[in-house]
Amino acid sequence: MVLSAVATDPFEQNALRKVLIVDDDPDFAEGLEITLLATDHLVGHAPNRVSAIEEAKRFAPDVALIDLRLADSDGL
Repeated sequence: MVLSAVATDPFEQNALRKVLIVDDDPDFAEGLEITLLATDHLVGHAPNRVSAIEEAKRFAPDVALIDLRLADSDGL
């Protein structure tokens, strides 16, 4: 789920960046999402490997922050 506005030019110095959080701990993911939104990032979240792949295709993030100890995968 994307909770912010769409970035304009990705090469603009102050352009928003798209971050995908892949973590099965909802409290941790929400805290990280709040922090990233406060710093003008677009944020997507996926709680597992399968949904992360789908969200990455749909959301096309600039970077993904992936939990290395997901319940359904090692995060690598």
